[in-house]
This record gives sequence, C-alpha cells and structure tokens, in this order.
Amino acid sequence: MELDSQNRIWAGTRQGLVMIDENDNMQLFTVENSGIPNDYIKSLKFDNWGNLWMAAGNPQTDRLLVKYDGTNWTSYPSDRMIMALEVDHQNRIWVGLDVGLKVFENEEWVEITASLLPDHQLKVHPVEYLLTDNEGRVWIGAAPLQHVFTFIKGGLYFATGNDISFFVTPERLISDISLAANGNKWITCYGEHSFHMFSYSWPVLMKIDPEDNITSYSYTTTSFPTSRFTCSEADQFGNLWLGTAYNGLMKFKGANLD
Repeated sequence: MELDSQNRIWAGTRQGLVMIDENDNMQLFTVENSGIPNDYIKSLKFDNWGNLWMAAGNPQTDRLLVKYDGTNWTSYPSDRMIMALEVDHQNRIWVGLDVGLKVFENEEWVEITASLLPDHQLKVHPVEYLLTDNEGRVWIGAAPLQHVFTFIKGGLYFATGNDISFFVTPERLISDISLAANGNKWITCYGEHSFHMFSYSWPVLMKIDPEDNITSYSYTTTSFPTSRFTCSEADQFGNLWLGTAYNGLMKFKGANLD
C-alpha cells in the first residue's frame, strides 16, 4: 500500500488497483474500466514527482513495470518477474526481480553490471525487499535461494550511488525492511520462511541505527510470543508494530525510542 500527497491510500490486488480517498470513497482501476494493462498488481511506489509506479502482471503472462501519472498509463516490459520497487533520492526506480536487481532511469532499464555487485549471491537470488534511508542509501534484501534439496540464505546489502556493498548482520533470512522517522532501520526475520530449520537463540528482529550499529533480538532474550515476524512499522510514540506469521499483530512497546 502507498499513501499519496492527497492522503489517498493506493493498494494493489489480484483484481486491480484500489484507491481510497480520505472520505472512504473507493475506486477500482481494472483492465475493463481504465488503461491499466493488467489486473494483477504486486508492488506500488510513488516517485519524487508524484507518479505511481507498480508491478503488473503475473509470472506466467505479462511482466510489466507501469507508470500512472494521474491520467496516462505507460507500460515497460520486464524480462523477469518484479518483486519489489523503491525510489531513491535521484528519482531512479530500483526494481527487485525474482532473479537479481535492475534500475529504471530516464525511461529505460539500466543493467547493474557484475563489477558493481559485491558477490555472486545478489546476482542469482530473488530481491524482495528495498528501502531508501534518510541518507539516500538504498537497502536491498535478498531472499533465500530455494531448490528441492538446497536452501541458501540471502542477506542485506546497501547501495550508495552506483556502489553496492554487503552489510554483515547476525541473521540473513530477512522477511522485511522498514524505516522509522528517527532513521532506525528495522529488519524482521523468518516470517516468510517458517518451514526452515530454526533455533530460538537466533535473531528474529534487528535494528540498525543511523550510525549502522546493530541491535538484535532473539526469542530467548525477549518475551516475544512468537519467533516469526513478517513486517514492521514504528509509530510516532516509539512503539514498533510487528506483523507475525501465526500470531496476528504485536506491539513492541518503546522499541524505537532510541
């Protein structure tokens, strides 16, 4: 979901793009009633000029990056399925794919060359999580690589300009990245991959402060009722709200005060 400058909520669904205004009036954009090219909308992001970008199409048919400027719909074909979108401070669109990562700039795709990638892992793993921090760095979460007899954890990276670096964390099985108003990055773990082997002493939540110091939280060192977190969002009172795989919504009181 995304919130625009007019306080309207936009949400992607498998039946089209939903817009809800501040009076709770809802509008549904579909192939039948608008210029949207596909009703399957996976990811949304507004750029710095107010254009709405979205991933449209399912894995078997269309794979499209779509721009909606409030009037016109423009589609850009993608050779891979789009998993995540982010906009940096230069208004470039970072696109996480089911294999690897690309940038969309000046109406065209820009390949991230192998020399810019810090290791082989980011070239072959799905990129499902992207976030721009207050300093303009783009944080990149690589999902695990899964085959029948293989499970290789992903990891966390960050891009400064065109340079991409690996960021060492105590846990690499990431399920979401979020940014708090005070600059803290919150990394949830394991929620999207609950079938994987797990130890209660492993980190399930990590905080990276603006100076890049890491604080990790495990099931055994906290009073968490679960160890499977899918997403997070910090509120204005310093609390961290956590989505869980099986236990609904949880509030971590005062977690984001520092």
